Amino acid sequence: MAWSRWRERLKFWQLAAALALLTALIALGVSMVLKSLYVQDRGWYEPKDLPRGELIEKK
Repeated sequence: MAWSRWRERLKFWQLAAALALLTALIALGVSMVLKSLYVQDRGWYEPKDLPRGELIEKK
């Protein structure tokens, strides 16, 4: 019986660790996407000039 309780606790901690890891990976992915879209310049975030084919007006 003690073994069964220990196993249940282990399952709980494994699920908790897996959930924490998944949350961290999702946060890392969102952070990387936002960094690729915005560039930090003097404390302000400005969108980068992303190539949009012929829609970009040439100066």
